[in-house]
Amino acid sequence: MIRADHADGVTTIVMSRPPVNAIDPAFVEAFNAALDAVEAARATAVVISSDQKCFSAGADLARIRGWFDGDAGTREMVAMSRRCMRCSADWSGSRR
Repeated sequence: MIRADHADGVTTIVMSRPPVNAIDPAFVEAFNAALDAVEAARATAVVISSDQKCFSAGADLARIRGWFDGDAGTREMVAMSRRCMRCSADWSGSRR
């Protein structure tokens, strides 16, 4: 789903969740793991790319719609939003 390759101080993160890199909880966790790999490699530069037809279509709307089929829809959506915000904070370096 997400691959991190390291070479010469540069980490390239490649997103690969066909067909459009729709973001779901597993995608966020995989992206967080890639950020951990960036940190562990002590990369001086990071390139984020996609091997799909677009960079990312955004949230996996089918997944979100499914959450609201049950009583926990709002709770699931809030939890997903929090995971995305943590990932964004890690990406921007604001938690370091």
